[in-house]
Amino acid sequence: MNKHTIRLELSFGARSLRVLLTAAMVFSVATEVASESVSLTTYYPAPSGVYTQLIGTSNTYLARDAGYLDVGTNVAPSAGTKMAVMNGNVGIGMTNPLWPLSVAGAGSFVSPHVGSTGGVIIRDAPGDPNAAYLQFTNNAEALELGHIQGLQGGGLSMMGGNVGIGTNAPASALSVNGGVQLGDDTSACTVAKSGTERWHSGFNQICNGTAWVSVSGSPVYVTATATAPGSAAAQANCPAGTTIIGGGVNCSTVAAAPVVLTSGPNGTSSWYAWCTNFSNAVWLTAYSVTATTWAICQ
Repeated sequence: MNKHTIRLELSFGARSLRVLLTAAMVFSVATEVASESVSLTTYYPAPSGVYTQLIGTSNTYLARDAGYLDVGTNVAPSAGTKMAVMNGNVGIGMTNPLWPLSVAGAGSFVSPHVGSTGGVIIRDAPGDPNAAYLQFTNNAEALELGHIQGLQGGGLSMMGGNVGIGTNAPASALSVNGGVQLGDDTSACTVAKSGTERWHSGFNQICNGTAWVSVSGSPVYVTATATAPGSAAAQANCPAGTTIIGGGVNCSTVAAAPVVLTSGPNGTSSWYAWCTNFSNAVWLTAYSVTATTWAICQ
């Protein structure tokens, strides 16, 4: 059997050899060089680098053991901060947030802090101690439940069931540091509305359980006079917004002594009286009777 020897000689330049060696190294360690996607199936060692896009298809843990998470900045936040979002808006439940934080849907803020400086605070200007803010706390020591600061030099506080306007130490169910402006209440005064106050037709009134009674200013006196043969009746009506609190009548005639047949309140806003010259079971119709009635209103 004859043996044949074949010799193959390849000749490469230095530049071509470098290209071939580089290609061999790339294809020996990467199964796909046309894609920029990287699939990580192990936890350790953790890769370090710069990614233009990172997609997690399952559980993702960021800064789990230490450190912080920065979004939109590479400036380290203050100590104790776990996450900082800068230079953009954050949307929860939406893709087009118009504010630094926009939430579409119901939300809940929970704070474990029980001190007067904790709770949930919404502040108008961060870093400004005089800025308006809304604070909800659970301060067991002072029974402070909430506070709104910045309402025209005062604020609104709710302390242990009390509400303070313009004061942060309300001693009553409602404490107001400043003037109080009342409007009209056109509903009827009932037992359920007892103690309700209103401003009605120029008078301050309070519901006593059955009627609106004026509580402002001095009593108003109103008179009414009527003259007729034999008997006369007159009714004095209180001004709008006032209530009858008393009254009386003066009867006069040129004949026998006048007789008051009736005198008293007619409803809640008038006083009615009836006078006669009735004598010996006969009305002396030939003689006129004058009834002057007055009502005391407040």
